Amino acid sequence: MLIRAAWPERKAAHKFPDDAAGVDAVVRLIAAVRGIRVEQGLRPGAKVEVEVHAKTHAEILRAARAIVARQVQAESLAVAPGGEAPRKGAAVAVDPAFEVAVRLGEADRAAEKARLSKQLESERRRLAGFDKRLRNEDFLTRAKPEAVAKARSEAEKLRTTISSIEERLAALE
Repeated sequence: MLIRAAWPERKAAHKFPDDAAGVDAVVRLIAAVRGIRVEQGLRPGAKVEVEVHAKTHAEILRAARAIVARQVQAESLAVAPGGEAPRKGAAVAVDPAFEVAVRLGEADRAAEKARLSKQLESERRRLAGFDKRLRNEDFLTRAKPEAVAKARSEAEKLRTTISSIEERLAALE
C-alpha cells in the first residue's frame, strides 16, 4: 500500500547542482531585463535588443536564449562569453553570472525619444509653475507653512524627475 511505503531515497546521480545554478542564472537574467524595462519606463510591447556577457553558465544561457527572448520581448538576444556589456546607449544590469545590456530597437527608440521629450516638456512647465509660485512674496507670506513646504517638495521632486528624463534621453542617443 502506498500509505505505508517508505519515502524514496535520494540518489547522488539525480543531483545536478551546476545545472540548477545555471537555471537560476536564467531566471535572474529574465528578472534583470524585466527590471530594466520597468526602470526605463518602456511600454510593454516595445521590442528591445539584449546583449548578455556570461561570466558563468554561458552554455546554459546560450541554450535558453529563445526562452529568454520570448519572456523579455527581445527583438534580438546575443550571448557572448565574459567581458563587460557595452554601456553606450544601453541600460546595464550586473549579476555574478552575467552582465546584460538592453537597448531599444531602432523603431522603438524614435518613439521612446518622442515620448520622453513630450514628458520632459510637460514636467518643465509644471516646474516653472511651482518656481513662479515660490518666487511670489505674497504666496510665501500669506500661505500656510504646510502649503509652502509642499510646493517646495513638489518642485524638488520635479527637478529629480527632469534630471532622470534627461539622463534617459542622453542614453538613447
